[in-house]
Amino acid sequence: MADDTDGKPLLERYRVLDAQARQSWAQLNRSPKVAATAVYDLRLALRVSRILKRFIRKDPGFAAIEGALDRCYQATARVRDQQVELDLVRLLEQDGSCRTRPPSKAMKARLLQETRQLEAEVAQLGLSGALQGMDQAYSSLQRRRSEEQMQCKALRQARRFEVRMCERMHDALLGQADADWHALRLAIKHYRFWVLTLADWLPPAYSEQVNLLKPLQVALGNYHDWVVLEARLPELEGAPMDRWLPEVLRFKQASLELARAQLEPLLKTF
Repeated sequence: MADDTDGKPLLERYRVLDAQARQSWAQLNRSPKVAATAVYDLRLALRVSRILKRFIRKDPGFAAIEGALDRCYQATARVRDQQVELDLVRLLEQDGSCRTRPPSKAMKARLLQETRQLEAEVAQLGLSGALQGMDQAYSSLQRRRSEEQMQCKALRQARRFEVRMCERMHDALLGQADADWHALRLAIKHYRFWVLTLADWLPPAYSEQVNLLKPLQVALGNYHDWVVLEARLPELEGAPMDRWLPEVLRFKQASLELARAQLEPLLKTF
């Protein structure tokens, strides 16, 4: 998004997100391949919008905007999680242990149904009103605050996100629990998306830092996906637990070891 918005006022930056969200929303009932990409793109636009909403917290309509935005994001995240889960199960099925009906068939049918329903679901959850409300809030903010004031806000929040992320890095190494690694992954996302969206308002060092964080975010994302599948596996009809559970644990551990290897050198940078 940064390439599309560099040098633009905050309102125009938001409108790029608005356009991305609406375009993706309109493609949810297209072919499965197009719809899968649309789910990812809509989820991303909503995630960045939820991070940037810190600019408009004092707007009178913020509570309603935030509620609708969060509900719509959770709906897209649910479908996106099903996409990832299906990909991982297909990977496990490659061992040939499912000689009858593989779990992926039922998962694929469910995913197709949920994706088709998502367009109407986010409409019912108030996506259009949330997008319009954010546009009005950013318009009002632009009339009340100078760009210099908003740039100062961007820098202050970048520092807060960085501090929180560093705290989560140390928490993860100390606690080593799934929840600690998950909290670190979210803290990295908040920091990265804030900086990437507002890069030209921030010192260049911030962009250099977030570029270093992407491999760790990916490794933590892979680890989280296996953690979720581990919990879900007993619910999958026809899943050969004796064969698949050890494989899930192996992939999970490999992802975590990679994340740890990515994290250790970063602790000397931040």
